[in-house]
Amino acid sequence: MKHNKLNVGFIGAGFIGQIAHIENFAKLNNCNMYALAEMRPELRAKVGQRYNFSKTYQQHEEMLTDPNLDAVVVVVPRPYTADIVMDCIKAGKHVLSEKPMAGNFQRGMELVKAAERYGVHYCVGYMKRYDDGVIQAKKMLDDVLSSRTIGNILNVRAYCYMGESYCNAGGHEITQEQVNYNVKQGAIAPEHFPEDESLIFARYVNVYSHLTNLLQYFFDKRPSVEFFKYLRKDAHICVLNYDDYLATIETGEASNRNWDEGVEIQFEHGKIVVELPPALLRHMPAKVTLYKAGQQQEVIQPLVNWTWAFANQAQAFVNDIIENKPSIIDAKYALEDLKRIEEFWEHKC
Repeated sequence: MKHNKLNVGFIGAGFIGQIAHIENFAKLNNCNMYALAEMRPELRAKVGQRYNFSKTYQQHEEMLTDPNLDAVVVVVPRPYTADIVMDCIKAGKHVLSEKPMAGNFQRGMELVKAAERYGVHYCVGYMKRYDDGVIQAKKMLDDVLSSRTIGNILNVRAYCYMGESYCNAGGHEITQEQVNYNVKQGAIAPEHFPEDESLIFARYVNVYSHLTNLLQYFFDKRPSVEFFKYLRKDAHICVLNYDDYLATIETGEASNRNWDEGVEIQFEHGKIVVELPPALLRHMPAKVTLYKAGQQQEVIQPLVNWTWAFANQAQAFVNDIIENKPSIIDAKYALEDLKRIEEFWEHKC
């Protein structure tokens, strides 16, 4: 970096691009809203003016030629993400993209290797690792594992049945323009998958890889896949083997008004429960509860600050680049999720 602030560019200014990313980066003292690439002219003008972007572009390729641009946030439809991220990496720009990083492990590995070759930070937006409740749960888990105060883990249950995640979010710029992507879509699944299976796989990775990513964060060890099955496209069960205990991942799509997602870690003499909030519920961290068995059960609910995972992620991305520190959402973790979910399908019953 040649300046005190990180010059950040954004590719895509749709709903999620504005609400989850642009809005949060714009509040950072060490971030300069430097450039915006958006194919819709009216939307580009509105968002560019609202957030005082120094430069705006229709095509991202032109934006990437600017030597003063340090980093790029990519929020485009999933089939286009991997190719655009690769363009950013080859241009020598640090990158944060939405998940999934790619449609399959092979393409994801190409991106990770390219980032290493070009010497850039490449991060994938598993923002729940920055949820202050999740961070508190990780500390609590590490403590009880080292102290053994509630015994050994018996099993783990991770679940997500979706629900309403947008929380009536609004205030973003809207136009009636349509986007015509005149480039080929990238793969949304391993190349050998049939079309109907590819769609189910892509949906699973897009929504439920948050759970595989959180299990990776909590336990930092690679399980084997024991079982994976779905009888219908919107309900799935997976069993993972961590050697000393099993973990189930229950996933599906239900029409709940509230968001229904969490992780429960059952011990011999207690458990840790993590209840995850809807993604776009501002300033609402995960709720964490530790239960300790005894003649009188002890229930501990740590006080967690009113913070938002997306805002924490934006700040951490900028800080890590400025300070040249490793990121807890480095693409290597996202690559592990792709590999793991492809293994689910290999064990499909």
